[in-house]
Amino acid sequence: MIKRRISIQAGMLLFWIAGLTAAVSAWALSWITSARAIEICVLVSTACCTVWLIRYGLRRRNESTLSALISRQVDQSIASRHSLQDQQLFKEHLGHIIKLLRASRATGGQGAHALSDLPWYLVLGTRGSGKTSLLARSGLSIDNASGVSGEGPDAREHCDWYFSPHAVFIETASRYLDDARSAGVFVNFLKLLKKRRKPVAINGIVLTVSLQELISATPVERLELAQRFSSRVSDYATSLGVIPPIHLVLTKSDLLPGFLSAFGDMSDESRRQPWGVALGDNSSGLGEHYEQPFETLLGRLHIYLHQLSLHGRCPADADALQFANYLMGLSEPLKDFLVQLESGSPFVNVRSVHFTSARQGSDSLPAVFKERMVAAYGLKALEPSAAPVAAGAEDKAGYFITDLFCEIIFPGRRAALRPLPSGRSSRPRRVVKGLLLTLGVGTLTLVVLDFLSDHKKLRTLDRRLAEPPAQMHSPQALRAWQALGQLRAHLSSLDTPSDGIHLLRLFPDTHGLEAVRQSIRGAVTYQLQDALGRPLEKYLRVQLGVLEGYSQHPIDVNDPGEPHTADTPLDDAGAGVRSELKRSDLSQQQRASIADTYEALKLYQVLTDPRAHPEVEFVAATLSRVWQRALAAEGIDVESQDVVDNSAAYLTDLTAARAPELRRDAALVSALQRRLKSFMTENSWAEREYLRLQLEFKSRQPALTLADLVPEAGRKQLYSSASVPALYTLEGWKSLQLELVKWLAREVRHDPDWVLEADTRQPENIQRTQFLGEFLQRYKNDYAQAWYRFLRETGVRQPDGLQASVQQLSRMSDVQNSPVKVLMQAVHLNTRWDLPMSANEAGSGHETPAVSPLTPYLRNVFDGSLATRFAPVSQLFAADDPEGGGATIMDRYLLSLRKLKVRTGDILRSQNVGKSSKRLVSETLDGQPTEIAVARQHVERYVDTSETGVSVELRRMFSSPVENTWSALRQRVGVYVADEWQQQIVQPWQKTVAHRYPIVPRASNEVSVKDVARFVRPDSGLVAAFKREQMGNLAEAQGLGDTGPDKPQALVTGHVLASIGKANVIGELLDSLADPDNGFELMVTPSSAYTDIIFTLDGQQVHYRNGKERWHRFIWPALSDVPGARLEVVTLEGKRVSVFNFPGRWGLLKMSESAQVSRLDEVRQQFAWSSEVGPVSLTVRNHGGMKLTELSAIKSLNFVSTAVRTDGYFYTLPDMDVGPDASIRQGTHTLWTHFSTPR
Repeated sequence: MIKRRISIQAGMLLFWIAGLTAAVSAWALSWITSARAIEICVLVSTACCTVWLIRYGLRRRNESTLSALISRQVDQSIASRHSLQDQQLFKEHLGHIIKLLRASRATGGQGAHALSDLPWYLVLGTRGSGKTSLLARSGLSIDNASGVSGEGPDAREHCDWYFSPHAVFIETASRYLDDARSAGVFVNFLKLLKKRRKPVAINGIVLTVSLQELISATPVERLELAQRFSSRVSDYATSLGVIPPIHLVLTKSDLLPGFLSAFGDMSDESRRQPWGVALGDNSSGLGEHYEQPFETLLGRLHIYLHQLSLHGRCPADADALQFANYLMGLSEPLKDFLVQLESGSPFVNVRSVHFTSARQGSDSLPAVFKERMVAAYGLKALEPSAAPVAAGAEDKAGYFITDLFCEIIFPGRRAALRPLPSGRSSRPRRVVKGLLLTLGVGTLTLVVLDFLSDHKKLRTLDRRLAEPPAQMHSPQALRAWQALGQLRAHLSSLDTPSDGIHLLRLFPDTHGLEAVRQSIRGAVTYQLQDALGRPLEKYLRVQLGVLEGYSQHPIDVNDPGEPHTADTPLDDAGAGVRSELKRSDLSQQQRASIADTYEALKLYQVLTDPRAHPEVEFVAATLSRVWQRALAAEGIDVESQDVVDNSAAYLTDLTAARAPELRRDAALVSALQRRLKSFMTENSWAEREYLRLQLEFKSRQPALTLADLVPEAGRKQLYSSASVPALYTLEGWKSLQLELVKWLAREVRHDPDWVLEADTRQPENIQRTQFLGEFLQRYKNDYAQAWYRFLRETGVRQPDGLQASVQQLSRMSDVQNSPVKVLMQAVHLNTRWDLPMSANEAGSGHETPAVSPLTPYLRNVFDGSLATRFAPVSQLFAADDPEGGGATIMDRYLLSLRKLKVRTGDILRSQNVGKSSKRLVSETLDGQPTEIAVARQHVERYVDTSETGVSVELRRMFSSPVENTWSALRQRVGVYVADEWQQQIVQPWQKTVAHRYPIVPRASNEVSVKDVARFVRPDSGLVAAFKREQMGNLAEAQGLGDTGPDKPQALVTGHVLASIGKANVIGELLDSLADPDNGFELMVTPSSAYTDIIFTLDGQQVHYRNGKERWHRFIWPALSDVPGARLEVVTLEGKRVSVFNFPGRWGLLKMSESAQVSRLDEVRQQFAWSSEVGPVSLTVRNHGGMKLTELSAIKSLNFVSTAVRTDGYFYTLPDMDVGPDASIRQGTHTLWTHFSTPR
């Protein structure tokens, strides 16, 4: 209730702030005046204040009604139990309680409306169930207004009222459960309360049931009790119109054996907490929803008792130890009670079940587990007199009550109350009423504001018109321009919602504004004649003199003139006129001047007769530019933006067909027409008719698409994003022939240009042959381009995988219904109609009925120019069989696709698809006449006959099925080789080499040199064998190593080959170092700081004593029990110093990495180290072009276990599954790749 009130007040505040903000913003943006802004603010504030006062009055009246209703109910409750004097005292006491409640700060600030805002709860239970004790020990500062003591017996006949700063409680009499008549009286009270307290009369029901009553009752008695509660709850819910939440409180929990022993030492804070289960809003299955939370409750109890025993605070009492078992025994009776309570009425909505204890000290229930626990644990049996363990705890504060109200019951009131199944919620009605009220107030406000706005406009217009015009002595055109601007402003203020309020106009023309508009438009027309018509006439006269000068005086053809300096480029009409100038001796400036004159003349004719020539687009592009040019020629300086604004206003009138008609100077127009025609050529009537036919056919017939040419079954293999206009099809040509026959059967006339010709001039006759030639040339060019574009945007779809490729080949190789064949037949049929008549008749077998009237003009029609462009398509269906079988190129192409389909089908049916695919790819790369090679050669020999025109598109379309199959085969090959790489290289590498030093620099385990050599040996190593046996020619033939926009990606990348080559180099180095006849040689460099230098490698030792330098041969690795590399020196004082000591099989590698290496020449390298005495160096040389430092490259051999990539995906090898369905994720190195053919 409080939240709802706050939300309403916040909404009103937001509405008030939004209204004021909108008004101030509109005033700041100059949408409304300051006076109008103040009016809006006052209206919004008044509306908000009115609504607030109405709500405040209604709330005060409702509060008074509730107080009177409570007073009557309290009077009925105490009338039968007290004297008249006591009754008067109780009335005063009730009034005092309500006053204190309204004045209390603990109510949250409800003040005078506390009874309306606080939640109300019904407390329902049988006699002796602990209702009064529950409220009295709740700790909520509850005041009883009925006069019944909280400690006395439940002898009431009506109901008691309890008031607290948190809620209002109505404790119902126990007889309401049994006496139907008394219950009916209380139901009538609830109905009255529902009318007085909205939107919710009762926020919940607190149902109290004594544990003693629940446990001691038989199943029949529990069923009867549940039915009594369900019946009363149904009556209350029906009277309230909603299903209130029910909070079941099991009182007198202290009667359970062991309760006080377990909880007696609890702190006050712990006793306040609720103890029970929250069920939530469960509409059905209450018993099932209760089981799991109850088990959780028992688990927490076990943990609590266990913690007490760990801290030594749990008394050695059998009841205390078995308290959880006693509580567990309540599960079934309580579940049965809940199920029976729910099944008794559909209006029961139990939200929580909690245990409480308001008063302690009564006799506990029988301890059924006591004897067993005493015997099992050897506990001392208590005397009967000592049975009440916590007798001293009698009348302590209650257990688990206070926070039950504060944390469970009170927050639960905010949950939405479910309406009755058959009831109707009043919320939609309230919403509709609120919307209607808002709409009515808003409409009335808009009407009032609209009236005030019109009234204000008229007053402003009267005041402005009464002002004397400024600058009376200025030129007439300038005065007309200024007056035109003022009139436009007046007209705009009448036509546009200047105040931003004209959202709804219920009463148009309230002040006769339409008559005012018509008067202003008449004045605009008059001023427009002076501001635009006269300056434009003067400008045209000046231009007429300029054109006459071009004709009378010789023109310097060497003077290119100045470029056109207009503010914006000429429109299409001006550009077209410039292209039609027939005199070649005109300069660029002169041509621009003639085009400007033509443009101005056309605009002048439109302005003087806008209904005959409503050229809206032309006026929009030229009016502001020509107007400003005319004013500048007369010496009138105006702002460019003013010209643009006035031009836009005229354009709006022209679009709305209300543009004013200016006066025309017919003599000036005639003179300009004659002069301009002397500079221009005639227009092409064939072009104009052709454009008209294009638009007509486009609107009359749909375009031809791929769906019209290829059946649906084959169309799935093709794609096309283009269509052919109906005019450029065989059917379109037949319809066009009928149009040509109509034109040629009558006298064809040429309509003149209305800008340069007088309206009285008749159309001129034109030559049919010339017209037909121009028309057909343009038509055939566009016809060919339409089919070019269609073929360019049409192609074969990319299948997904080898299986889909085989299916595509099956469709494509169909002799009768091949999609490519059907498409080419349609193209052939639509592009061969202009062949000579003999060829046409031979091909079709009949003559088009509309051809005979065109017989005199056959040379222009059937010249074969269109068919020649599509000759590559016609050749597909010509008999061109070298073996003389009469097969066409198309038939042999389909045969090659069928052979390829058979071969790929065999591959799919083989046991190893990847291996079979690799065989076909390898044979094709070797240049063998495989099915793929034959199909490619057929396309290159018979289809790819030119680098331009249709052949390019045919080559792409005919090659796509073959290349798609090739791509699918390569994909399978890539996956197969990746799997073989996994099995032959990666798995052995992971097993014997990976994760060891030197592959992993910090690994503690070393790999043997023999195991590494097994992989990298140049001839017999696993990597070399894999390259030789599995890769073969995949990286060499047909330039697969080349990449480019038109070439596929290499099947085997150069990175793979480089990595394998690096492995071979390392293998050669290992073989060289281990060869007894080769190895490497070492020479000690003398030093004056030492007497002895001893170098040891795998048991091979050099002891140098400053004698003659010589080379010593070593092999690595050598057989030794103590492998490793060690260097020691003996100083002049006889001290033996170790420079380095690298034990292990890779001591030579560690020695090389620890040294400072310098290159002496192409063969020798010097290794230097620093000791505590001074530097020590060795000179090393190796044979076969190898260097000892290249041994460190062995660490890069971890590439074989990083990743293998196939068809754009990275296969991570260490965890990779074998097969094409292996898991895929991003890697870091690309070792094996496969290309994907571009779609």
